[in-house]
Amino acid sequence: MQDWLFVALATQDSVYDKAEERDDLIAFHKDLKELIEGVYILRGQASTVGDVNDASAGFNIVSLIEDYRIAHPIMVFRNFFKKVSMPYIHRQLYNWQKAGINYTGEYPDSLNKLGVLHLYQNTLSLIYSGYQVFKYKEQAKSKNVSEYLV
Repeated sequence: MQDWLFVALATQDSVYDKAEERDDLIAFHKDLKELIEGVYILRGQASTVGDVNDASAGFNIVSLIEDYRIAHPIMVFRNFFKKVSMPYIHRQLYNWQKAGINYTGEYPDSLNKLGVLHLYQNTLSLIYSGYQVFKYKEQAKSKNVSEYLV
């Protein structure tokens, strides 16, 4: 994702030519990294039973440095989805994808046009997963049954 960010910011004639849009993307990227780490942590908490083939075993938690947020990843989901709306997420991801695909320079070794498409799709899937957990927890909280939820 870091290379995708750099490529998008370096793309000529994109929405990110404007300083305000670049700042928005950088802030979105930071928040998104935390959300993805929260999904990873929640997945790890749910994968305590059985033999799980963990393709993300080498994943390092770098953004969620607060122990409380690591122990309670739902806080990360709540902060993310209260901060940004789904239409904003779709617009930002679309623009980010478009800028990554339209890049005319030399891609870093870890990225290419097809890789941008895969990152876009996978990121969108992770966002939807986090959103479903967020909505479920919010609904349970509103029904005052959160003590029965894992």
